[in-house]
Amino acid sequence: MKLRLWTDGRYFLQATQQLSDQWQLMRMGEDPAIDVWMADVSHCFSQFSHWYRPPWCISVDTTQKWQRAFVKNQQKLVQTSTNLVDEVWKSQPTQEINPVVIHPLEFAGRSVADKLKDVRKKLVQVKAHSIIISALDEVCWLYNIRGADADYSPVVHAFAIVALNSAFFYVDKRKVSSEVNSYLEMNRIEVRDYKAVSADVSLLASNQKVQGKGTETALAGNGTIKAEESNNDLIWADLGYCCYALYSKLNPTRFSCSSHLWS
Repeated sequence: MKLRLWTDGRYFLQATQQLSDQWQLMRMGEDPAIDVWMADVSHCFSQFSHWYRPPWCISVDTTQKWQRAFVKNQQKLVQTSTNLVDEVWKSQPTQEINPVVIHPLEFAGRSVADKLKDVRKKLVQVKAHSIIISALDEVCWLYNIRGADADYSPVVHAFAIVALNSAFFYVDKRKVSSEVNSYLEMNRIEVRDYKAVSADVSLLASNQKVQGKGTETALAGNGTIKAEESNNDLIWADLGYCCYALYSKLNPTRFSCSSHLWS
């Protein structure tokens, strides 16, 4: 059985030119989708009763789609603690430390304060106390920043969490200069370590309500929970972009209003 690579029409020509004979190109939109192919092939081989996926690399929507495809053949999708590609690719190049840069207002068109105001207005409307933002372009747009962490795309590897009275930027702090840090502080955005997002989402999920009258929980600067006045008790996220690793910290059995909200 050949190795298979799924890609969309942007890379059909490149893949045809660069893949060796050991690989088969799977053209998205033409050949069977990944979940369809995996469910079919595993039905033929009993040893494929379990499929493994790195939770940081796959969205909630994709995970749920795969789960629905596999359950038909009594198969399971199992979450791995590490990325299996990293386990076999030992000669990966050292990750570059590319600086975060401020995107000037003249090009951004709107200030960070205005954007955060709109986000918080929406949070109130959907009765949420915070939103988890995973899409790199959305993080950069919201905070008016840019980077060079992906070739030909001015994004930063980062997450964001916005609450009714606080905002957080999760990034490798080595990428943040004193100028950028001052800019973020001016906009009341706290810079936190990239890996801290996992623990902070768990913190939000387990402390959404503080005992007493209507309160909203937000991450305090020292990583603890503080209470802020609000009657909102949901966490908002986009299932098409939120990675399963963060979603798994939440309680999906307690959601309200839409598939994007959890209590």
